[in-house]
Amino acid sequence: MAAEGRLTFARACTHAEEYAGLDAAQREEAVQDGRAFPAGRREDEEVRGEHEVEKPCEPRLRLDGVTYAPAHARPRRDDRERAGQRKYFDEHGQGRDPRGHARRDERRARLAQREPRGPRREPRDSQKLSSFNSHGGVTGLLIYPNSAEARERAGRTVAAGGCVAFRTDTFYGLGVNPFDRRAVEALNELKGREGKPVLVLVSDAEAADKLLAERSELFDFLAARHWPGPLTLIGRAAEGVPELLTAGTGTVGVRLPDDEEAREIVRACGGALTATSANPAGRPPACTAVEVASYFAPGPLFVIDGGECRTELPSTVLDVSGGRPRLIREGVVARARLEESLRLLGRSLS
Repeated sequence: MAAEGRLTFARACTHAEEYAGLDAAQREEAVQDGRAFPAGRREDEEVRGEHEVEKPCEPRLRLDGVTYAPAHARPRRDDRERAGQRKYFDEHGQGRDPRGHARRDERRARLAQREPRGPRREPRDSQKLSSFNSHGGVTGLLIYPNSAEARERAGRTVAAGGCVAFRTDTFYGLGVNPFDRRAVEALNELKGREGKPVLVLVSDAEAADKLLAERSELFDFLAARHWPGPLTLIGRAAEGVPELLTAGTGTVGVRLPDDEEAREIVRACGGALTATSANPAGRPPACTAVEVASYFAPGPLFVIDGGECRTELPSTVLDVSGGRPRLIREGVVARARLEESLRLLGRSLS
């Protein structure tokens, strides 16, 4: 059968060559003798029936196992070009799709420079519950674990007039820039209180000089014995301190907290930060970041989660602005300890 097929194919090729070399009259004679098909009429039904020509829909010529596919099954030119492109880029290690690689790589590089990210599927250093507004303030409650990133964001928040909640050496406190009158006013509105002084935390003992008009011998003595620690010392306020912070008393309470993390937060916020307890007026002080969120969400607040508070008592408040020290509030530092310290100077509590 294979030999017969090859013979038929050879005869067809011979007839085709002979037909191509004939002139018009000779071609007409060849058609009449049945040695050729009429030009341009192969698909005509009458001609096909007259010459017993069947319209092929399947490959009919098979030579040595080779099958010739019909034209509609052959790959198009653009498909062949795409296949060649894919092969080229596969061989050169540039992926399967040659289009858009350069633009995509440039965009990824810009995003990487704009905000470095850690490995995929790993949790971020922070959990953001809402976002900053376009003016740099905070539009909703944010909670961040205590970290360098959180402290940096806290510094930007305070500089923009916002409020930060963080764990001190006693309870969670609300921190704003003590020299920003509008920020202190917003702090009082957030707590829902009026007419009460607001104490300030400092990152180191020298930072207290910005808040105090002078530091008396008694102030320095008690600070040297009890700082860093939960003892708030009240002295005469400097001229630049807002009246809202002193509540019209002309004095301000200052403390150097006995907590390195709290001092780092205060340092990131400029060295001085208010630390009134993080609770609405008349409610218990917050001891965890979750309690802060329950009090103020979705208020304009940035919360740094420093864990649970380490004490159930507030700081002790001692007024040393006058001639004789006066105990305003007894807290972590007991009255007996203060009296012991004052006896070394020949002083006593009023």
